[in-house]
Amino acid sequence: MAGLVRSPPAAPRRKQRLLRANTGPTTPRAAACTLPMAALKTSGLTVGRMDYSETSQIVAFLSRDHGKVRAIAKGAKRKRSPFEGALDLLVLNEIVFLDRADGGLSILTACTMRDGFPELRRDLDRLHQGLWIAEVLSELTVEASPTPALFDLAVECLTALARGSWQRLSLSRFDVLALRHLGFQPRFVGCGVCHRPLDGEEWVPFSCRLGAGLCRTCRAGQDGIFPVAPGTLSLADGLASGRLRNLDCVRVEDAALADLRRLLTRYIGSLAGREPRMARYVS
Repeated sequence: MAGLVRSPPAAPRRKQRLLRANTGPTTPRAAACTLPMAALKTSGLTVGRMDYSETSQIVAFLSRDHGKVRAIAKGAKRKRSPFEGALDLLVLNEIVFLDRADGGLSILTACTMRDGFPELRRDLDRLHQGLWIAEVLSELTVEASPTPALFDLAVECLTALARGSWQRLSLSRFDVLALRHLGFQPRFVGCGVCHRPLDGEEWVPFSCRLGAGLCRTCRAGQDGIFPVAPGTLSLADGLASGRLRNLDCVRVEDAALADLRRLLTRYIGSLAGREPRMARYVS
């Protein structure tokens, strides 16, 4: 009949499949799978993990060369997993992972345990302190921001904690030095606003927002402050500056240590946006 235009005959189904295969990915998810991925090898301390599927987990490592690395460990929950034991928290590993060019989750391809710090799992108090270290590292570090000094500090502290050379102030020393390496170190000397000395104060109002103590003049109108003993700020400054290197010789009263732990816990919680889960176990 005049005026009608016939459609071309449909291609066979097999040919249609070949055409779709040759035209490349058609969805964002398929396109992401084709992005180039670099294989990287580094030392990594396991600081967090969560279930991803019935057989896989997402694991967070603090690495020496690449900062925090979040990677999918495929098959990690299977009985014959190649990662068995190496993905436990507080384990030092050599890891190999595929780094996504778009900044998405990496893929863990190999994980070899270097030190599992088994001594930590035989003493509940040591284990709690080790888990506090892992939580601080997991919450305050960011991906693709390597801080080798922080990695070395964490391994040094876990080794001391596991091998028995841990002191009462060691955990607070870790907190103070970790904050310094991450660029979050509070101001322990002088007012955080006018920089005047805080001498003569019975209690110093400390502001987590400013990360510093405040004098009588500058404390007005400030919210979220809490009292800290001047001796606590001096103790924290000694740990941060390195004046208190030999912790074996440092004698600190229980009240002062509790005040220091309260100060560091509240400040770290303000940076993380929530109270640390392990706070109740190390206060």
